[in-house]
Amino acid sequence: MLLPELLRLAAAEDSGPDVGKLIGKFAQYGIVGLVVVLLILGVIVLKYVMTSLTADRDKWREAFEKEREAHQAT
Repeated sequence: MLLPELLRLAAAEDSGPDVGKLIGKFAQYGIVGLVVVLLILGVIVLKYVMTSLTADRDKWREAFEKEREAHQAT
């Protein structure tokens, strides 16, 4: 009969890690972890931070241009 063969196959399936699940968990949590690490390191910058930085940069550039024009006049 096929019953002993089916029991042996069922026992073999439970012995060992499921590689598909491990890869799925790594892909799911690994990507999130990578994004968090890149945010902490400053490689990825949030939009509101970037707009604040560019506004600050533009303010300093405008002040530099005014100062340069004032020195050109004197």
